Amino acid sequence: MTKFILHGGYTRYNNEDNKNFFKEITKHAKKVLCVYFAKEKDRWEESFEDDKKKTNFKNMILANEEDIENQIKEADTIWIRGGDTNILKEKLSKINFKKLIEGKTVAGSSAGVYVLVKYYFSNNRRRLEEGFGILNVKAFCHYTDEERENLEKLKQYKEKLEVILLPDCKYVVLEI
Repeated sequence: MTKFILHGGYTRYNNEDNKNFFKEITKHAKKVLCVYFAKEKDRWEESFEDDKKKTNFKNMILANEEDIENQIKEADTIWIRGGDTNILKEKLSKINFKKLIEGKTVAGSSAGVYVLVKYYFSNNRRRLEEGFGILNVKAFCHYTDEERENLEKLKQYKEKLEVILLPDCKYVVLEI
């Protein structure tokens, strides 16, 4: 069984929802692989240090593009932080990501959610797009009531699937 923890975005905020999210990621973890490919490379180390402080978890490693396959194999928990979804999809499409994460815990925030789901509403590009479809659902991160019109578009997009709404800092857990 694979456990997915889907977060609506803005994990950098210091609040109770995010504290609980990070507790959920590390609850049963032995080794957490932190994937920040959706951000500029010069921000990875800062994000890594920030997440280590938030989790107070000792066995975290920073992913790198050259060894990502082996790093995923060695970790039991994969944490994918948000940023630019297209860059993240492009980098993860070079490996058999779906197969590599089987039986693991996979946490994603914003872009990290969007790569996992089948369809999503791109907040930056303001249009409907497709993820890897590892989870056969639609997702809407950073959701607010002002986005109702775009939510309806997502609901009607292509096939009828469950839609997961994820406001900032909120998360859901799915096990499949």
